[in-house]
Amino acid sequence: MHDRLDFSMRANHVFFGILVLVALVFAAIAGYSGDVFYLRLATEALILAGLALSIDILLGFTGLLSLGQALYFGIGAYVSALVLREEPSFWLAFGAAGGAVFLASIVGGMIANRVRGVYFALITFGMAQVVAKVVYNTRELGASDGMIGIPVVDVPLGIGSVSTGDPLQFFLLTLAIIAVIYSAAAYLLGTPFGRIIIALKANEKRVPYLGYSTWAARMTAYVLAAVVA
Repeated sequence: MHDRLDFSMRANHVFFGILVLVALVFAAIAGYSGDVFYLRLATEALILAGLALSIDILLGFTGLLSLGQALYFGIGAYVSALVLREEPSFWLAFGAAGGAVFLASIVGGMIANRVRGVYFALITFGMAQVVAKVVYNTRELGASDGMIGIPVVDVPLGIGSVSTGDPLQFFLLTLAIIAVIYSAAAYLLGTPFGRIIIALKANEKRVPYLGYSTWAARMTAYVLAAVVA
């Protein structure tokens, strides 16, 4: 038997599948017409879709309102940029960004998960503002003008490579990465862990009576959302 959550998740999967098909049709049309502007714009939309997915994990499933999720989005961006300037390797930058965000989210989660409700939202917002203030006043990180000199690299995929300088190839690569992230998140949310964090949103006080740690579940959801961002 299936409950309302199962049907809701299946509806999300169908909707995501339709979006992927639409994106592929769009890519075919844009590639045929030689479009660049809309491909770049659509690529940015896909990247921000990953950020939206991370917020959905926290707010939509766990019930945690974070006003500072851009903190981990920014950490990933800056770390990957710093790595690319020193060593132009896409996968090295990808891994370094994920590792840095993982460590930062553990620290941030230990701070934010001490409180609930509006206080959680305010603490996440405050952490993001503190880090942003540090970055905006650090000349080595480009300060408020941003970083320059980030190289355009090729992404080795075993049987070939994808150029991030080619709008169509970069769009398809971004679409593939978002699809993988969505699939992994959907699988995880369909496990007993997913049921636990959904239970946190429904009634956190009753979860300990089922034998689960609310702090551990909240912390795991927080770190997962941060890494996705």
